[in-house]
Amino acid sequence: MGDLSRPPRPWPVYARGLCPNGCNKDGGGEVGAIIACGGVAVRPGDIIVVDRDGVAVVPLDDAAEVAQLTVAKVGSERQVDLGAARCLALVQIPVDKSLALYRGFNPRVRP
Repeated sequence: MGDLSRPPRPWPVYARGLCPNGCNKDGGGEVGAIIACGGVAVRPGDIIVVDRDGVAVVPLDDAAEVAQLTVAKVGSERQVDLGAARCLALVQIPVDKSLALYRGFNPRVRP
């Protein structure tokens, strides 16, 4: 894993390897064991997702459902972003024109 303060690479990064050194110095570690990372149980085959917001552990049994929900969420967020962009385009009226419109609605404002 690289430095999260740098821009992301345009390609995915996968890790396939292990270092079976245990924290105890009296022997080797275990391969394929459940570990605890940040208080979360991580099992062999779980999917680890890392971005600037943090780390998520997706259990392998839930991966297909999480992928479908993720695609749906990204699609709905894109629609919200497009709607916001349209609203911004509508409200970007030049200052002099917006003052003229405001003066037309409020006669107490000096010309």
